[in-house]
Amino acid sequence: MADLIETIMHAGNRSGKTVLLSVIHIKFAYYKIGIQPGAGYEEFKYRTFDISPISRQAKECLKYIQDILEGRFTWTKDGFRYSNKHTLKLKNFYEGKNENIGELRYTNRSVTYAFSTGADMGAGFQGLPAGIVTYDECVLSHHMEDELDSNVYSRLGDYGKLMMLIATPNAEGKSQQYFHHLITEAKNGSNNFLVMGGSYMENVFIDVDKRESHKQTLIDRDPIMARQILYGDFVSTGGTVFDTP
Repeated sequence: MADLIETIMHAGNRSGKTVLLSVIHIKFAYYKIGIQPGAGYEEFKYRTFDISPISRQAKECLKYIQDILEGRFTWTKDGFRYSNKHTLKLKNFYEGKNENIGELRYTNRSVTYAFSTGADMGAGFQGLPAGIVTYDECVLSHHMEDELDSNVYSRLGDYGKLMMLIATPNAEGKSQQYFHHLITEAKNGSNNFLVMGGSYMENVFIDVDKRESHKQTLIDRDPIMARQILYGDFVSTGGTVFDTP
C-alpha cells in the first residue's frame, strides 16, 4: 500500500470535523478513487467507511452527507441563515439509506458505511474492502492500536487510498496516549502520517461574533482546557496528560 495516504488530525470541538469527513466521503464515492476506469467501472460496488467508538458519532457523518446531497445543509453568516439548496451542483447522486445498518447508497453503486468499533475492535466490517477509512473521535477507543493493525489497514488492501484518524484530544480517552504518540512520530518524520490541525475559530459555519464570545467564555472558565476545546491541543487536566502506564 505504498500509495496509501495516512492522515491524522487533532482539532478543536465544533471545528467542522464531521463536515470535512462528509465532503471527503462524497468525493471518494463519486469518483471511486482507487479504481482504474475501464470495463465494469460503472458497475463496481465501491465502499467508504466512517468508523467511531461511538455509534451516534459514526452515523452523524451519514446525516451530513445526506443533508449536503439533498440541498439541506445550512449555516449562518452575518446574522442570516443560508443553505446549499440552490447552489448544489452534484444532483441526483444520493439514492437512499438503511438507518439500521448504517448504510448510505449512491446512484453509481458506491456505498458509505458507518460502523461503531465498540467492543468488537472493528470486526463488524471485517472482510469488506474500502477506498477510504476515516476514524472519527478515535481517542475514545479502548484499543485503537489493535484495531488499526487487525482490521483497518486490511480493509484498504484492495483499492484503498486514504486512512484518516481524526479527534479532539481527550485526557479521558483510552487511546489518547497512542494518538499523541503517532502525532509526535509524524512530526519527527518517524512514520508516514500527514498531521493536520483544526480550530473552532476557523469554523466558517458559525458566526464570527459567536466564535469570539464562546472563546472568551471558555478562557474565563479554564484557560488551559480552552486550548483543547478550541484548538485541539494536548493539555493537562490537573494531574498529568497521561496516566502512569
